[in-house]
Amino acid sequence: MTTTHCGFAALIGQPNAGKSTLLNALVGWPVAAVTPKPQTTQRLWRGIVTQGSYQTIWVDSPGCLDPVNALQTYMHEQFKKVCVSCDVLVHVVNLAQYPVPADTPDLFSSCDSKKPRVLVLNQIDCLSTQQVNQGQKAYASFVGEQVPICLVSARTGKGLQQLQQRVEAHLPAGPLLFDPDLITDASERSLTAECIRRQAMLQLQQELPYCVAVTIETFNEQRRFDKQKPLVDITAILHVARQSQKAMVVGREAKRIKAIGTAARRGVQQLLHCPVMLRLLVRVQSNWTKEVRCLRKLGYTPS
Repeated sequence: MTTTHCGFAALIGQPNAGKSTLLNALVGWPVAAVTPKPQTTQRLWRGIVTQGSYQTIWVDSPGCLDPVNALQTYMHEQFKKVCVSCDVLVHVVNLAQYPVPADTPDLFSSCDSKKPRVLVLNQIDCLSTQQVNQGQKAYASFVGEQVPICLVSARTGKGLQQLQQRVEAHLPAGPLLFDPDLITDASERSLTAECIRRQAMLQLQQELPYCVAVTIETFNEQRRFDKQKPLVDITAILHVARQSQKAMVVGREAKRIKAIGTAARRGVQQLLHCPVMLRLLVRVQSNWTKEVRCLRKLGYTPS
């Protein structure tokens, strides 16, 4: 009888290291929102890769930061939780930020040193061979020989199989926790909300990308499997912290909210494999990023 191995691999690192892009590349599907903005990831997202008798549950975590409000405190708590509960710590570094960021050693020392570790140097496609080699030597000098280093490009897929194998070598023996065909344990409602939030961040650019939370008000699937006119009818709420932010999200003549909806609908239709009617509403939830009570109301609860 074949022995199965299953465990959790935490993708940790500083904001904008490419953790979410890496998660999506490993599972082959946009599970976590990806934007050029740091702190895009605010919750834990899990992607599942099953290869033969090995099942890796990759966990994307918020970037490590010093919290200044309730939202960032929640994000930091999620980061600390996954570091404790995982089987393998996978440190992801944006190698394009070479030389080594000054606080990188602090990130390593803040985690449980007894856990197996892998260091991922990401975005090697953005650098020359000489630069990659220099960066690898610099990181190897302070992580030591006991920590394997994987050179990857989440964007092109280079090095991902080697990373997968490195992590699988540390997975504990045990039964598979999920169906081998599953690529995430996130619900369709959660993925829909994340798709909408991603488009809001992209559309809002520098104005208020982190002050928008998304909840799903209705998710009507009565016609989803209608052979003639399939449809999923969705109403989503974009929550902002102040009245002035609501005007920014809606935009002049409602052009911005329409643009967010149009782009989000395409992503949701791809997710659900079905035509979608998407309605977006904007509501003011005063200071929601600063109050724990408001965070919980908007779904920011312990994972």
